[in-house]
Amino acid sequence: MYWRPVYDRLFGFFELTVANAQHMKAVPGHKTDKQDAEWIADLLQHGLLKNSFVPHREQQNLRGLTRLRTTLVQERARLVN
Repeated sequence: MYWRPVYDRLFGFFELTVANAQHMKAVPGHKTDKQDAEWIADLLQHGLLKNSFVPHREQQNLRGLTRLRTTLVQERARLVN
């Protein structure tokens, strides 16, 4: 969930790719913390990263409302119990 504010701010200005971290780790190669950004950029340039699904703005808003409703119903049930 940490990527969302950054994605929302940069959307429309750049071509953005949200990649699956598990898939990135599965690609063979050696990386360290210092070389992490270079490694990810190299994987992206060579087409070795798959794009993750990022829903459209309307669907994100609907999902957010659905999650909020679920949380409120659970909280209400917790208070009643």
